[in-house]
Amino acid sequence: MFFNSYEFLFGFLPAVCIVYFLLRRSPRIGTWWMVAASLFFYSRYRFDYLALLIVSILWNYLISFVILRRKGKPGFLILGISVNLLVLGLFKYSRMLAPALQTFHLPASISDLAFPLGISFFTFSQIAYLVDVYRGDDSPSAIRDYALFVAFFPHLLSGPILRHREMVPQFDSALRRRIIPRYFARGLSLIVIGLAKKTLIADSLAPLAAKAFDSPGMLDSATAWLGSTAYTFQLYNDFSGYCDIALGVSFLFNLRIPENFRAPYRSTSIQEFWQRWHITLGRFFRNYVFFPLGGSRVKFYRQFPAIIITFVLVGLWHGVGWTFLLWGTLHGVALAIQVLWRRLRIRLPSFAGWALTFAFVDLTWVVFRAPDLPTMVKVWRAMFSGLPKFPIPSALANADPAQLALLAAILLAAIPAYSFTIAQRMKPRLWTAALGALLLTTIVLRFASVSYFLYAFF
Repeated sequence: MFFNSYEFLFGFLPAVCIVYFLLRRSPRIGTWWMVAASLFFYSRYRFDYLALLIVSILWNYLISFVILRRKGKPGFLILGISVNLLVLGLFKYSRMLAPALQTFHLPASISDLAFPLGISFFTFSQIAYLVDVYRGDDSPSAIRDYALFVAFFPHLLSGPILRHREMVPQFDSALRRRIIPRYFARGLSLIVIGLAKKTLIADSLAPLAAKAFDSPGMLDSATAWLGSTAYTFQLYNDFSGYCDIALGVSFLFNLRIPENFRAPYRSTSIQEFWQRWHITLGRFFRNYVFFPLGGSRVKFYRQFPAIIITFVLVGLWHGVGWTFLLWGTLHGVALAIQVLWRRLRIRLPSFAGWALTFAFVDLTWVVFRAPDLPTMVKVWRAMFSGLPKFPIPSALANADPAQLALLAAILLAAIPAYSFTIAQRMKPRLWTAALGALLLTTIVLRFASVSYFLYAFF
């Protein structure tokens, strides 16, 4: 079951919401109801991986008590993290490790394990929790609250990465016991905005991106640039669209999860880009990898490798292969160079900083999207084989839906506001309700061609 489906929008979500508020006088029962609904939601994709999610919840919940009682002794923390990473690695890298697995005479079927949706997100949320318990920044909660923190269905498949100490206090808040009209209106607005990003923009851009990456042998410069730019905005609208819906659904239940995007393509530096793009992933690696390696407190010659190591791991978190490793390394090097520039007091005008940042991000998305390094080289080679020719008047006259979607995506990315600020500022008016209804109707009519969210498989 995905957000962009009739089953979710007109069946599951209204039913869960109605029962949730009928149980608002019994918060504990309401929490168990949300846990059950979340597990059902996850099981609708593959029922056989529901057991994996439940075992992961129970393992981390139990080991957190042991970690708490053995403060100052990192052995159980290392054990807890290792088990999480071992399970994640088994599913994420099983095909790459197939030859090694066969060396140990393990079944060949291990290399064909299906990827459990959302495993990277619920695994990292729990690793962060274990580290926080060890540091004394957090403490175990009731099992029902912990299970809801991990399995809460809006974030379960594609994030954002949650923190236990931010979520659990909300479960017992008095806000849960009443319907708050402004939260409900904000939630519905974010759901419609997120669905529009996914259905009307991201899915429309997919064919344009595929032309560049699925058959790169005969590319010309214009097609390569259109394809790379289309993917730049496809990925953003797909992933941020999911996070908008997740945030909106959470508001319906009077719960607040973190924002994950804040107009990243308006960034004037690569550091600012990572403060605006996939914010919770950046927070995780900053707090649990970069800072333990020394962070920004150490001298530059030590800070440089810490940045590179952190972003190599960011790349590997996204997937298997040299392309993800290279993508992470390139972003790490770019951030290290920016640190050097700052120390040398080199400053660029805002427009130059934006142009350089966007060009770098666009070119490195080619690395991210390419299935292998030869395809990446072919696309890059085509992009720089000559100046692309875009006959603007005729292009606009003969534009297909994908090109119009790309133009819309570029214009929307250029405005200062982003989804949450738009939903926050929107006032209940007749014209906003009519616009929302029209947009939702258009979106629902596109559900016949429902597609997966890209980040569900990372």
